[in-house]
Order: sequence, then C-alpha cells, then structure tokens
Amino acid sequence: MCNITENIFKTVKAEFSHDKRLTKKFNVMIKKDKKYIIGSTNIDVKNDIEGFFNDVCCAVENVVKNVNGEYQSVEIKHGKNVDLGIKQAEILDGRFFEVYCYRCSSATFVRIWLEKGLYIKKKWISIDVDENLKTLWFKE
Repeated sequence: MCNITENIFKTVKAEFSHDKRLTKKFNVMIKKDKKYIIGSTNIDVKNDIEGFFNDVCCAVENVVKNVNGEYQSVEIKHGKNVDLGIKQAEILDGRFFEVYCYRCSSATFVRIWLEKGLYIKKKWISIDVDENLKTLWFKE
C-alpha cells in the first residue's frame, strides 16, 4: 500500500497548518478498512483564498505526480454541490486528480474545490480523497 491519501493530507498539513492566511486550524478526517481509505478536510481562509487554493492544488499535484503509475488532472471552472437534491454551494474553482498506482494496484480520486455556500455565507476550500486499494483496473 502506497498511502496516497495519508501522504496528501500529511503534505497539506505540513505546508499549510500554520499559514497566516488561515481563519482557523483545519482538521483532517481519515478512515480506513481493508479495501478503501478516505480522507477529507475543509479549510477556511481569511484572505487570498484564490492564492491559497492554487498553492494547495500545487502541493497535492506534487504528491500525486510522484506515485509510481499515472495520473490525470482536470481543472474545474464552475459547478455546484448538490446534497439530497438541494443545491448547497457553488464551485468557483476546482481540481480533480485521478491516480493509478502500478506498485500497489490502487486507484485514487482527489477533489479540491473552492466553494461558496448558498446558506452558509462564506467561501472555503474542501479536499476529499477516495482511495480504492484493490481496483479492478489491474485485475487480469
């Protein structure tokens, strides 16, 4: 196992947990079982949220590009976050990474969104990772 999820959040915490642009400290949630690892955090930024977002995207891309395999990177220019049929937030900017590790046969999906809430009147950055440890893409 290559610990892609853990490496992403370890890097983000190391590089940004003491950043002066933060409104408050952010917490990272990671859950694991035999087949999957998931991770998530929301980051509140008091100023230069677009710059902070770009810095986080670069840090995450540095992690995924060093995986023994391949990755795809997609830029999201707008979108929406819909929960149970109700639009909760606008996605103002985003990056999506799809990562395939040849060494451990995993597939990892990373979403980084710059969001603006509709009911919660603020902007924030969310990072969500889904790591499938034994994807069928590598099954012969």
